Amino acid sequence: MAAEVDAPETVPTVLVGLLSGLLAGLAMGVILHVGAGAMPFIGSLYGEPTVAAGWMAHLVNSIVLGVVFAFLVRRPTLVDRVEGPAEFVIAGVAYATVVGLFTAAVLVPIAVGTLGIGELPQPIAEPAGLGALLLALSVGAAHVVYGAVLGFTYERIQMERVPATEPRGEGESIGGSNR
Repeated sequence: MAAEVDAPETVPTVLVGLLSGLLAGLAMGVILHVGAGAMPFIGSLYGEPTVAAGWMAHLVNSIVLGVVFAFLVRRPTLVDRVEGPAEFVIAGVAYATVVGLFTAAVLVPIAVGTLGIGELPQPIAEPAGLGALLLALSVGAAHVVYGAVLGFTYERIQMERVPATEPRGEGESIGGSNR
């Protein structure tokens, strides 16, 4: 008779999302800060146009969006479709792309109009008037990096939740159950 092995204590979904969102937010923030010079602008959306306020607001948003991602990928409609590092990275990039497009097309224009902010940030290195293009590329790249780090980190933390020696049953997710 084989001895029963206790299942590892699971990390709550909220904590997985928080940690994944924080790490992804740090990676994205470096690009936004260095490539786009956007931290004062992000801070201004919250009433404080400073680099520190921009970082704080950005990281809070990143954590909240990380928690939302963690709950979305645990939904029954996705849990059987998203498995393994590559698929979680793809899911993270798709999620961050949607968030980025919604933010750029809806949230930022509303906030700018409401707060009366007249100027978008310009990248630090602006060669020959390519500021708007560099800003768009920096913000786009930042969202791709956020999604990739979010998906990868989420999957790595989830893999720690499932013993490597136990194969997953049919319909069982990375989190160990099909909840």
